[in-house]
Amino acid sequence: MSLVDDLYFLAHDDATGRPLVSTGATAYGLAGAVLTELLIEQKIVVDAERQVAPTTKPTPPTGALAHLYFDAIRNQEQHDLRTWLTYLSQSVYDKAIDRLVTSGELREESGNGLLRRAVRFRPTDMMRATKPWITLLHHAKNRQTLDLYHLALGGLADMTGVLDTVLRTAEHSDIAHLRAQLPYLWHPVRDVIEEARSAIGAAVLSHRM
Repeated sequence: MSLVDDLYFLAHDDATGRPLVSTGATAYGLAGAVLTELLIEQKIVVDAERQVAPTTKPTPPTGALAHLYFDAIRNQEQHDLRTWLTYLSQSVYDKAIDRLVTSGELREESGNGLLRRAVRFRPTDMMRATKPWITLLHHAKNRQTLDLYHLALGGLADMTGVLDTVLRTAEHSDIAHLRAQLPYLWHPVRDVIEEARSAIGAAVLSHRM
């Protein structure tokens, strides 16, 4: 399982590949997913001041993008979460698409737009594309306690603004049950989500100004 892949599919229509939220929000969500994968695999640590540092675990990260960005973290000076989220958000969206196209999970399709040729990336397997939201929906409707992976996925989806869309067929009380678990996330992952949410808010405010 990959948080980056699952969050990408949550943030796009499972049939058409159409983005469900802004690409900027999705980019910060994917950046948060990369850092969360590295945290779960104990490749990085986040201290009380939200500074990110690599660990000395000998095995490489399992996720392709986590591996790529871990090398950057390992070879750079220590920076805080916001800096790394901003840095990763500038390239992670395109790299996630490239990886999913290479693996055969997305295919590129071109259409005619009003001003330019439109390009969309459509899932090749709808079952694969829908699996993340079906899993979250199942947990919500059955009032289940989420494990760390799915709680992190739910938190990242909530932060990007796509959770309500993903769980649109659930009762409000079911969604509330899921959201009530988010404050109990492992605190470094919660820090990642909080910083990403703040970064999205700052980006939106800056754009409006």
